[in-house]
Amino acid sequence: MHKLPVLATLSNAIAFVPLNLMTIVRLTWLPLLLIGLVQLAVSYWRLSEMIEMMQHFDPGSMFKVPTTQPLASLGWPVSVALYVLQLISIAVVAVALHRVILFNERKPGVWFSFPFGRTEFFYALMAVTALILVVVVGALLALPFVVVITPLGLTPEAYLQPQTWSMIAMSLAQKPHWFFVVALVVVYGGVIWLLLRLAAWPPTLVAEGGFGLARAWSLTRGNALRYLGLFLLVFVFFAAIGVAAYFFVAAQHISIMAWLLPTPVQADPNHPFGGVGQLFEWQRARLPYFAAAQLVGDMLAAAFGVALLSYGYKGVTGHNMAEPVTAAV
Repeated sequence: MHKLPVLATLSNAIAFVPLNLMTIVRLTWLPLLLIGLVQLAVSYWRLSEMIEMMQHFDPGSMFKVPTTQPLASLGWPVSVALYVLQLISIAVVAVALHRVILFNERKPGVWFSFPFGRTEFFYALMAVTALILVVVVGALLALPFVVVITPLGLTPEAYLQPQTWSMIAMSLAQKPHWFFVVALVVVYGGVIWLLLRLAAWPPTLVAEGGFGLARAWSLTRGNALRYLGLFLLVFVFFAAIGVAAYFFVAAQHISIMAWLLPTPVQADPNHPFGGVGQLFEWQRARLPYFAAAQLVGDMLAAAFGVALLSYGYKGVTGHNMAEPVTAAV
């Protein structure tokens, strides 16, 4: 197996975004816009509910229900549908960007693209599977620590009682500080190691066809620390950009908060919420601007993230970073 070229992977991922900006926009704007419009509608409804709740607030009843609750009335089916839509759209975007880097598949002239086939389905399934693996591994690693703080002789029905969790909380509070440190290191360390071993899974699935879990696992053998170093360098890179931007803004005396936040309002002393309701109304009026900014940010973040994984795959498989890999089946 080849070792991951950390610096080459990072440099190619950074260069990919500005050098392929129009291709990124063409292939990703439609799925990301669909997600953004749905999230915009949900945010608008939620803010409207909160505003209405404040307008109909009754000091004598802290739990008075507003007259209309479009989201609450629909309940969990809406949440599930939103998650599925988001998962499908992200799979479409990610597979399209992977194909640009892996196969140089740019689809010139195509501005309306929302393909969902076998590869996109496997990609979405991969995301769900990875989440399940993280939860299972995290739970198994946390189990010994939970057993230590759990009173003996409890039946499964006892865990449904509030007093049981009160006893567990008291037992946990009596443990020394090192207990928490060891628990966090074991659980988070194990989950991070699992994610590092799965880092080659997305591009492997697109490049080689099939589900690709076993193949991706073998590619990251001996490369986990290199992937960790790569992601730490990414963190340092963006942290440096953030610090530089902060000092630039401070040097120019630009008040970002003065532009973002509304004009201060005088709180009504007779209203329990004061000016909070006006703040929500200001946020609701500016939701389209926030949604547009998020759309641009999602495009750039998706492109950079996919580029990082795809160039990493090229590195661990010994491919030339600048050349396409063998076409997928």
